[in-house]
Amino acid sequence: MNLWQMGKVDEAISYYFKLERKTTEAMEQGIVVDKLIKQTIENEKRLPDFMGGLRLINPKPQLKIEISYNDYFDLVGVIDCYDEGKMFEFKTGKLTSMDYLKSYQTKIYSLLLTEKKYPLKEIFVIRFNQKENKSDWSKMFFREEINDQARNFIDSIAPEIYQFFKQKGLI
Repeated sequence: MNLWQMGKVDEAISYYFKLERKTTEAMEQGIVVDKLIKQTIENEKRLPDFMGGLRLINPKPQLKIEISYNDYFDLVGVIDCYDEGKMFEFKTGKLTSMDYLKSYQTKIYSLLLTEKKYPLKEIFVIRFNQKENKSDWSKMFFREEINDQARNFIDSIAPEIYQFFKQKGLI
């Protein structure tokens, strides 16, 4: 939905149908970092040192959640890591963790988790800037208003996406 909102219709269609997408060097670097984070969480139950080394209790990395949202579509997301009431989203690049925390992605993931009855208390975004070898963290406490914001966003953009896909014969 974020791609659609940014006007990147072709990329949104490719993403929806899981088609191969062109990647930049920065995206490739981000994929490498993401794999290292996942591997460290699975093997050591902690975040990598370059992301703070936080010990985790019962981590679920790359937690895929799918819910039936309404009569038109299902909502699917992959949470980078869920651990005992905490949601972690990992990012790389120049934007700050606060920029990402304010995005609708974290709100939609919050909705997914709570709809699937995962207890949620805290939402973290940890961003690693590989060029500067620095990371920063942002955090917000869960409140139901976050899910309301996610629903408002989805309900405002989803009908347009649905109509477009239907008119083009994609669904």
